[in-house]
Order: sequence, then structure tokens, then C-alpha cells
Amino acid sequence: MGKPGIEFQRAVYEFAKALRPGAEVLFKHTMLDRDTGTPRECDVWIKTSFAGHWPMSILVSCKDHARKLHIGDIGTFCDEVRSTGANMGVIYSKAGFTRPALEKAKANSIQCCRLYRNEPADIPISLVFQCFVFASRLIAPLLTRGTADNITTWNSLFNMTSCGVTLLDHLLRAYEVGENESWDESVRLSRVPADWQRTLGLELDTSGLRLEMQIKGTWMRFFASPEATLLNGSYCLSEERFKGVLAGPAVDTWFAGGSPGEAWTEITDATFTLPPNRMICGLRKPSGARDALLKWGNRIVQSEAQS
Repeated sequence: MGKPGIEFQRAVYEFAKALRPGAEVLFKHTMLDRDTGTPRECDVWIKTSFAGHWPMSILVSCKDHARKLHIGDIGTFCDEVRSTGANMGVIYSKAGFTRPALEKAKANSIQCCRLYRNEPADIPISLVFQCFVFASRLIAPLLTRGTADNITTWNSLFNMTSCGVTLLDHLLRAYEVGENESWDESVRLSRVPADWQRTLGLELDTSGLRLEMQIKGTWMRFFASPEATLLNGSYCLSEERFKGVLAGPAVDTWFAGGSPGEAWTEITDATFTLPPNRMICGLRKPSGARDALLKWGNRIVQSEAQS
């Protein structure tokens, strides 16, 4: 069994090595104390250069403690940086830092960091993409004007033509236009897409009968809390910067159970304003609208008077 904290130290080492391939990153490196000449073991030692010209060295310390690091820990590390002759000191804490420790580190140009390995995001929300899912849904069409003896089911209506195009295709086109307009408005106003409706007026090729149909669309709207986003990388508390990969929660596109997954919460406010740092999954499937209309094919045509 390895020493306590060795796994954490190695994880920081692997991250540092991948951060800048041109740098020399050493694990468990030994340096001589500049005061006594005795060997000192460094968790991670980095040899690099500024702008590829001036050499510099970075001492990285990894603290796998159950508690947050306090001001005394920072003071001890400041002495380690001086004693090894490093140009910069970076300290990683698995449990985080107290506020006085962060202030002490800032006063001594020490960078305080945390390493995340597919862990929930608990960093400032401004650094995390907030995730949203919007899925369009078609509501059953409604006949608002016009009747005929041979119009009984929606199938009999869908197969009729106007200007050489089936009424089914006219409805699908109206749905696509309504959905696009709603989506474009949501992008322009930075808010969730709003429900919509359109009235479609058509004259039948065979009888000249004029029909008006109303088609409506709605949106299922969901958001995931920032904690549902997983981080894989390093967060520097001193500079409030994150370097790595953010992964949003999984999306069940079938909406089993009426939602895209356990991590998602429904938005009921249609005027909800979207944050600037957002990641949106928009499920817009014209083929789904065709399938939905065809499922209503055997139903009796509903008119406005019946609704």
C-alpha cells in the first residue's frame, strides 16, 4: 500500500504534465535546502521558461488532508518555496482552504488550487456552463372553419390537397415555421422558448372548400443545477480560473418518465431569462411532428365548436 496522499500527488503530477507538454515535470523530486544543504523531497517540481526564454521553476505541494488548509499551512509552504529556490509556489488542497489561508497565500504570491476528477462543480457559477434542455411538442390541430361530409377523420383531411400539396405537409410546414420563430425569438431575447400557435387557411383543390386550421406547439423546458456539471481539471482559487473539461448531465432524449433525467428540473416560468454562460440542448425533430400527426389520423376531426 502506498503512503497516504500518494494517489492525490500523482493525480496532480499527471495534470501538470498534461498542462504544458514542453515543460519538464518531475514527481517526488529532491532539491537541496538552500539554508542547510540537506535534501528536501518535493511532491512535484516543474522546470519551464517564460515566453520560451527565461528559465523558471515551480514547486507544487499536494495536501491530501480531510480538513481545509489554514494560515499556518501557507506559512510553512512559503518557507518551502524560499528554501528550494523556486520562482513560484502552487499548493493543492483536497479539502480546500480557509479564508485567512487564501489571504496569506495572496500576500505571498502563492497559488491555491483544487483538483477535480469527475466531481460536482462547486466553483463560482460564472465559471460553469449552466445546462438547459428544450424539447418541442405538437398539440393536436383544431379545425376552426369549414366542414364537409367526407371529412370525418384526420386521415381523410391529411390526404386532401391544396395547391397540389397534401394538407399533412401544409400542417408540417406550419409547425416547422412556428417552431423556428419561437426558437429564434428565444435566442434573440435570451430566454426560454415560448409556446406558440399559427392559423392555417387553405382552399381544397377538389371542392374549393376553404378550411382554416389551428396548429399549436409547446416546449418542455428543463435546467440542471451547476452541481450536476462534473469537472475534470484544476481550479485556481487565487485567480478564479478553471482549466480542464466540464461535462453536463446526461440527457434522455426519449424523456422516459416525462423528463430528460434525474438531474433536470422543469422550468415553469416562460419568461425565464437565460444566463450568458449557458449550454443548451434543443430537441427539435420535424419527423416527430409527422409521427404525432399520423397517430391522430384515425381520430374524428375536432372543430372549434367541439373544443
